[in-house]
Amino acid sequence: MRGVRAIIELVDRGAGPLRQVLGSDAHAFAAAKVEALRSDLEAGMDLALSTDFPESD
Repeated sequence: MRGVRAIIELVDRGAGPLRQVLGSDAHAFAAAKVEALRSDLEAGMDLALSTDFPESD
């Protein structure tokens, strides 16, 4: 019931995130996924930037 109440509260406010995680386990899982994505992005940054189109003069 806590989850239902939380969702109703978000709807009543009329504003909130596109995706709302509920529960500490869901929050920990989502945070770990974000950190894994951040790590992947940083690891591949040099290669990603090397594929930019050259700036025109």
